[in-house]
Amino acid sequence: MFIATMGMSMYMQGCSKETGTPNLPERITGPAIEDNGNDITNLVFSDEANPYGAISSDSLNKLGQIAALTEVGKGVSQKALGWQLYISVPFYSQKDPAWSGQLLGYNTSSAYTLGSHGCAVSCLAMLYTKWGYGASPSTINNWAFGGKAHYAFISGDGNLRFPQCLEYPGYICRPYQYISYNDIYLQVQRGRPVIIEIAYGSGSHFMIIFGFDGSRYWVKDPLRGYGSPDTPLYGSVRSARLWGYTK
Repeated sequence: MFIATMGMSMYMQGCSKETGTPNLPERITGPAIEDNGNDITNLVFSDEANPYGAISSDSLNKLGQIAALTEVGKGVSQKALGWQLYISVPFYSQKDPAWSGQLLGYNTSSAYTLGSHGCAVSCLAMLYTKWGYGASPSTINNWAFGGKAHYAFISGDGNLRFPQCLEYPGYICRPYQYISYNDIYLQVQRGRPVIIEIAYGSGSHFMIIFGFDGSRYWVKDPLRGYGSPDTPLYGSVRSARLWGYTK
């Protein structure tokens, strides 16, 4: 198993903030764009800070609209079905009672649980499940390495790191890298979900971009329930990560 050093810490204060349930348009499904795993490598990307700054969700959606009208957007599927881009991504809610009460990482305070601050953990679980590993948020939270519990966390303070590789029987290295906001449309068009970070309360919240309806990006939001996990992108976007693929 290939082992790499941890990535930078991701502070997740604010994941506990509740959101209302918007009136979602009916999603007309069609053949989902699926990745075939051929792009996965054991490359490890540098642990440098996000170089792209912040952008509003409205501005990010505008970049998607522009991309859809250019050469990048040609050949997209499902325009007639109401979705320009759509990737099938399994969903996990951080509020699921099966794990919502579990302490986050090394935390000893019940103020920091998967239910209150487990958004990034839930996003990772969605991707690893999509890739066929069946990893739940609880699995990610309890990953172990070198005799230490909670390998994905900074020892002592409970804040999540985005590790380049997770050491677990049968799992392979799935590295990540920051991508520019202009690159999101192309990656989703290729069937690659994008982890997005937004400003949320005093910290950050993480979601997964899985589709584009011609005017807006759509996300799987771990704060939502299983009955309605999909919502249009919202908030001030801080970063975008392509996880598990080379650019």
